[in-house]
Order: sequence, then C-alpha cells, then structure tokens
Amino acid sequence: MKVLLIWPPLPEYCVLTQEFSCCEPLGLEYIAASVIDKYDIEILDMRFDENLLNILEQKNPDIVGLSIPYTTTVNVCNSLLKTIKEYCPNIKVIIGGHHPTVGLKHIYRIC
Repeated sequence: MKVLLIWPPLPEYCVLTQEFSCCEPLGLEYIAASVIDKYDIEILDMRFDENLLNILEQKNPDIVGLSIPYTTTVNVCNSLLKTIKEYCPNIKVIIGGHHPTVGLKHIYRIC
C-alpha cells in the first residue's frame, strides 16, 4: 500500500515564513518511521515542492495523510483536500496535526 504524507505550504499572508523559521515535519517523520517496514511511504514537504498533482500522478498513493499544523494553514489544507479528491475520489485521506487534534478535543468535550 502506498502512503503519501503531506506537510502543507504556508499561506502568503502568514508572518512566519520559511526564511524566518523552517522546522522539519517531525510528526510526519515519526509516522513514516513507525510504518516504513509495512508500507511504501513518502513525505511531501510542500514548503519546497508545491506541485501536488505531479506528485499524485507519480506516486499514485492509496492513502494521503495531511498535516494541518497551524490554524493559518486550514484554508490551504482545504484547498489541498479538494485537489486530492478531484484527482482521485477513491484516495483515502487522513488529516492530523495540532489544529484537528485540538478541534476534536473541543468537540468531544461538548458531546
């Protein structure tokens, strides 16, 4: 099974840019390291490679994991999710990262 993990690009209006601070996508690296012996897994850091459609065509993943690390990247990630599903509606997409995790905790507290 082919898995593609994606770290999104920062939006243009974001104050924190790659030039100011560019940490590696450590969470995605942990995930990849934990399943590398079971799956064909790759990480796409879109801060440096922004051509998602070409990568999807080349890698043809069964599963895409999308990190939503900051609130400022939510709209960017929504656009990426739309692109992924338009490319292939059957690709399973898993979202994670700080923003969805905090949001889910809030939702569970309400329920």
